[in-house]
Amino acid sequence: MVGPVLYEATVPYFRKALENQIKLLEKGQEWCKENGHDETKLSNGRLVEDMFPLPFHVTFCTYNAVQFLADLGATEATPEEITIEGLSVDELIARVERTLKVLDGVDANAFTAKEEGAIKIDLGNLSIERPALQYAQQIAGPSFWFHHGMVYSVLRVQGVPLEKRLFLSAF
Repeated sequence: MVGPVLYEATVPYFRKALENQIKLLEKGQEWCKENGHDETKLSNGRLVEDMFPLPFHVTFCTYNAVQFLADLGATEATPEEITIEGLSVDELIARVERTLKVLDGVDANAFTAKEEGAIKIDLGNLSIERPALQYAQQIAGPSFWFHHGMVYSVLRVQGVPLEKRLFLSAF
């Protein structure tokens, strides 16, 4: 019975990481206020010039978590589109909070609907199929965690004094 196992291997971790993301963003806001920076320093922040800014990474995490649930038939919610730029830190926090509400509405037993079949994932010009557990382990989970780590990294490179233990509190 993969359903409840799949739920336990994903939803609580997505939830904890998103709660953590709110803490990271709030720390960024506090730092901006204490140091006289406009919050656009954060919302325009990038790890390096040719990478996406902070809003992309936050909204990718929220999109990924909801899309994962939708792909497995565990929610009827539609993920909000990924936004590359133009969202304030408050708007990013609100988006994460909306995603947490979607996660809260998921029942572990809802995961049984797709546990036997393959999940088809379209990645631009590439389409792949994976059984549900492999999809979680090889695509949805790693993608989510990459972008969650980027949120931390972008805030750090902008100067926000975050500690590793704050990041690890997501686990």
